[in-house]
Amino acid sequence: MKSKKSLAAAAALACGLACGSYAFAADGAQPSNYFGVQGGINDLRGTWNADVSLGPGVSLPGQVGLKRGHEFGLFGGRQTENWRFEGEYQHGTFDITNIQLGPVSEPHSASGSYDALTANAYRTGRLTQGLTAYGGLGLGWGRVKLPQMGFASTGCNCFADSSKSGFAWLARAGLEYAITPNDNVFAQYTYLGLPRPESGGAPGVQYERRNVGSIGIGYRRTF
Repeated sequence: MKSKKSLAAAAALACGLACGSYAFAADGAQPSNYFGVQGGINDLRGTWNADVSLGPGVSLPGQVGLKRGHEFGLFGGRQTENWRFEGEYQHGTFDITNIQLGPVSEPHSASGSYDALTANAYRTGRLTQGLTAYGGLGLGWGRVKLPQMGFASTGCNCFADSSKSGFAWLARAGLEYAITPNDNVFAQYTYLGLPRPESGGAPGVQYERRNVGSIGIGYRRTF
């Protein structure tokens, strides 16, 4: 339910800025190319639920405790007066603090990661002489990875190494400030939809789907 509410809020924010920008003054920018970098923190924290299969017909509910981590991205594209089209690569990490399988729980120190390569489209609109709002969507490829994890007390490596590649999408909204005609800084919120990681074999793990929200800042250079 929490993910559905977050998704709805992110989509509404992106759509609101994108659609609302029709009411803003045209920014008057000439078509140009650009590149940039961004980074921030993600909201992968709390617990990540999983179904752990120990053999034919034997399955237990599991959990992985998470501590939020960091993300960064590189992008480049083309802008027109009120639109931006770009390709972006993002990489994120998160920390694992404990594992639980049925009634057994232990602290555990490990880390996981995710990657996404998307084509993004934004609607932009000028708010003031130097300040611009933008919102949009992206589609592409993503991958999530979690390591093999086990219990020191039982010797069971019950959580197998898990990963999944597949379709990814994002919704994004932000504000950008032009510090010079070609140099811009921005703050943004991104909601990234990723594949659900899983492993084969026994023991095998299938994690629930966890989308990722992140708050970041960045720099964009036009040329």
